[in-house]
Amino acid sequence: MARSVEEWRDYLLPKLAARIDRNGFLRRMYDGDHPMPTAPNQVTEKYRRLAEMSITNLCGLVVDAPTSKLTPKGVRLSENGDEDLELWRRVWTANKLNARCRVAHEEALKVGRSAALVWPTDTGVSVTVEDADQVIVAYAPGSTYERLAALKWYNEDGYDFVTVWTPGLVQSWYRTASRTGAPQASTDWDVDPELPGGVNPLGRVPVVEFLCKPDAKGEPHPELSTSVIRMQTRINKTKFDMVVAGEDGAFPQRVMVGIEIERDASGAPINPLTSGPNRVWALQSQDRGNPSGGRIDQFPAYDTSGLLAFGDATIRELGWISRTSAIFMLGGSSNVGADMIRALDDGHRAKVVAHQIVFGEAWEEVVALSMVALGMTPPAEIEIDWESPEFGSPAEMADAAIKLRQVGYSFKAVARYMGASPAEVQRLVNERTAELAAEPATPVQG
Repeated sequence: MARSVEEWRDYLLPKLAARIDRNGFLRRMYDGDHPMPTAPNQVTEKYRRLAEMSITNLCGLVVDAPTSKLTPKGVRLSENGDEDLELWRRVWTANKLNARCRVAHEEALKVGRSAALVWPTDTGVSVTVEDADQVIVAYAPGSTYERLAALKWYNEDGYDFVTVWTPGLVQSWYRTASRTGAPQASTDWDVDPELPGGVNPLGRVPVVEFLCKPDAKGEPHPELSTSVIRMQTRINKTKFDMVVAGEDGAFPQRVMVGIEIERDASGAPINPLTSGPNRVWALQSQDRGNPSGGRIDQFPAYDTSGLLAFGDATIRELGWISRTSAIFMLGGSSNVGADMIRALDDGHRAKVVAHQIVFGEAWEEVVALSMVALGMTPPAEIEIDWESPEFGSPAEMADAAIKLRQVGYSFKAVARYMGASPAEVQRLVNERTAELAAEPATPVQG
C-alpha cells in the first residue's frame, strides 16, 4: 500500500530514533570513551585516575585501518571504458568528496551505515555526506536496493526540521523541538516554506546508504561488532590490572614485624599497610613486653609478565577476529619478514576489497543520480576506480610496471596501477606524448 509523505514521516521517525542510542555507544567506543573496567561500589578519585589511564583504545584502530585504504580515484562509464574526468570534476571534485568520502566510509564502518544526499542546484549538483542519526531510508518489501522513501531529521535553534523524499514528491516540515531532542512522531508539524517541497525533480529517492557488511536482509554489521567490543573490554581490564600493579606493587615492600604501631593525635592507630616506595609496613607484636621479637623483612615487587603476555595475546586475537592489518597488531615483533607480513595481511586486504565492492555500488548510484541532476542520462554501467589496498616498495611497483607493459598493458593502465588519479593519468599521457614528439626520429638504415 502506497504511503503519503506524511505517513512516511510518521512511520520513519520512530525507526530513526531507535538507532540513536546504539550509534552513540559505538561512537564512544571508537573515540576511546569506554566504560571504566570493574568499577567498585564506591569509585574513588584514585580508582578513576587509574581506570582512565588503563584505557587502550583499539576500536579506533579497527575502524581506521580499513578506512585509510578506501579511496576512490575515478569513475568509468560503459560507453568507452575510460575514466570520465569531466564528470569526476563536476561531481566529485566540486563537492570536495576526496575528503568527505572518508567520513562516509568511517561512519559506515563505525556504526554500520552512513548516507549521501544528491540534489540539483543552480550551478550543478550537490552531494553531501549525511549522519546516520539524521537520515533513514525505506526499501521495498523483500528488496535491499529499491528505495521507496527517505527521511532527514535534524534539530537546530530550538526547532525540529524534517524532510521526506519519495520518487515523485519531496516535502519539508518544522515544529518546536521536543524536550528529548530526539526524533519523534507528532501531529504538530507545519510545512516549511523555505525548504524543498513539491515534485521530486530526480524521479528517484535521492538518498543512498553506505552499509557495512550487509547481510541477506540488508542489515549492516559494523566493524565494531559485539566480539570486538568484548575483547576491547577484556584488554581494558587487563591493562587496568597492570596499571594497579604498577601503582601499588612496582617496588619491593619493606615489612617490620614486632614493633609498636604509631597512633595519630586522637590516639587512633595509623593504617600501617598503605603501600608506597618510601613506606614500611609495620605489624605490631602480640607480646608488647618482648621488643626483641621485632624483625625487618621485604616482599618482592609484583610480577606483571603474566598480565603483559595475556594482554598481548588478546590484542593479537582482536586482530585476527577483526582482520586488522598485521602491521599494526605485530608492534614490537622482531624477525618478521615482508613476505610474512604480506601473507598475514591477506585477510585485511580481502576485507578492504569487500568494502570497496559494497561502497562502490553506493557511489555508482550517487554518480547516476548526479548525472540525472545534471540533465544527463546515466549509462547502463558505471564503475568506481579505487586505489589498490596493497602497498609495495617503489622498486616492487616499478618492476611490476615494466612487466605489465611487456605483456601488453597500455600506458594508461600501468599509470592507474601505479596509483595515479584520472587527472594525473591524463597529465602523464600528455607529458609522454610531448616527449615522444620532441625526440628525433631514428634514421632508417638503407
